[in-house]
Amino acid sequence: MAIHPVHIVQHLMFMTVAVLMWWPFLSPLPELPRLAYPGQMLYYCFLMSIPMSIVSIYIVMADQVLYPAYASAPRISASARWRTSAWAVSFMWIPGGIFFYLVADRGLLQVGGPRRG
Repeated sequence: MAIHPVHIVQHLMFMTVAVLMWWPFLSPLPELPRLAYPGQMLYYCFLMSIPMSIVSIYIVMADQVLYPAYASAPRISASARWRTSAWAVSFMWIPGGIFFYLVADRGLLQVGGPRRG
């Protein structure tokens, strides 16, 4: 964050990766179609929750602050730095994981639901 152009490139990379991650769900192009419905709901959502969980666990379990700029910010107490980081990651990790699991669950219910015919 100290070098502004690098910070901008970092944000652009995050946005690019996010578009690539959601492409199998929301592809508007016939040349690059969406995933097949059961695979989309079940396997892709499950597989995408794994890296998110690994990164989140690493950040929450870190015994030191991972961002130097964040470490130098004024805080009420010394432990407030770690607790704020843990709360932020938990806030992103839990709702994000719940979203993936709800989408996968919806796919499971439709694949294994009652059969007509």
